[in-house]
Amino acid sequence: MSYSGVNQLRLENWSVMDTSARLEVLQNLESQLASQEGRTENTIRFFPDNVPENQRGLFVPESRVENEQGYQKGIYINSKLVEDKEEPYQAVETTFHESRHAYQYHCSQNPEGSKEEPSVVEDWEKNYKGGYLSYPQNDYSMYRYQPVEKDANEVARLRTDDLFENQLVDKQYNNHKEAVLALNQRDQVLAEYKYGRNYESIAQEQMHNTYEACQNYQRQKNLKLEDQQKTPNDQLQINEKESQKVKQQVEETITNQGNQKDNQTDDPSHIRTNLEIKEQKFQEYDPAREYETPPLSPHKNDNTKEEKQELTSKGDVELQKNQQSSELTKETGKMDSEERPGYGEGYYYGFNR
Repeated sequence: MSYSGVNQLRLENWSVMDTSARLEVLQNLESQLASQEGRTENTIRFFPDNVPENQRGLFVPESRVENEQGYQKGIYINSKLVEDKEEPYQAVETTFHESRHAYQYHCSQNPEGSKEEPSVVEDWEKNYKGGYLSYPQNDYSMYRYQPVEKDANEVARLRTDDLFENQLVDKQYNNHKEAVLALNQRDQVLAEYKYGRNYESIAQEQMHNTYEACQNYQRQKNLKLEDQQKTPNDQLQINEKESQKVKQQVEETITNQGNQKDNQTDDPSHIRTNLEIKEQKFQEYDPAREYETPPLSPHKNDNTKEEKQELTSKGDVELQKNQQSSELTKETGKMDSEERPGYGEGYYYGFNR
């Protein structure tokens, strides 16, 4: 792939340009990539003053803007990379890296129009929807080889080589390339030492697990929100329906047992009408106790197995929800996507990319 207007990236030109002019050259690269990839161009900006010194770059999609305080949609780059007069290579490779994240995100939002393999796009989508493995919250190797970072590093490396070796024929670029390859080799040795030869598959699996945990957390959160949004009238109607159902069950059971008892004696003093039996039982039953369902039979152990299961499920539903929520919290910690860091973070060549 060839780029127009990139002669300024030659070291002899880069070294005499001011910072704003260098940033324009990087913006030109992003503009051409966006056009060829059929996505919206992202504005490249410098990080705010409070950014960690070792963070290279960051891609902030539109869906994350309101959650990233002080950031706008687009690509952010460490100003030290652009201010460096000695070489443009790190600034260019970071631009390629974050632009690739923008392309990944575009594909995940438009899977039908993507030219990538469906399984690849599916991984990108999960990676960006709660499955991102940030460093240092996660092990470096897991961060480094999760799908979106592995792909962005590989593509940025290839595009940087092609630009400086083939198009610009920059002989001084080789020193930078050798340093990067040495660091890549170090990362591979470290990952294989910790996880074995299947470290990439393990990182992918961990991303999937993180995604599933985040989705479960969101479902629990949405259910809780729905419960909070129910009006008192809605809850009253639900309680009344449950009370009517239970009353009907009690009435049917009492009627049957009352008839049996009446048929067992000829002594008029022991005969009670069905109405009297119903009135006594309804006086004992308080419909306001919405979480305590009375037994269907007046005798404690006379309920059938099916009736006991029905009663137990009603009384245990809240306990089950609490247990699930507790287990989920222990497993994932804070998995709310609103609290998750931006995409494209990580350590590379001494900086956080």
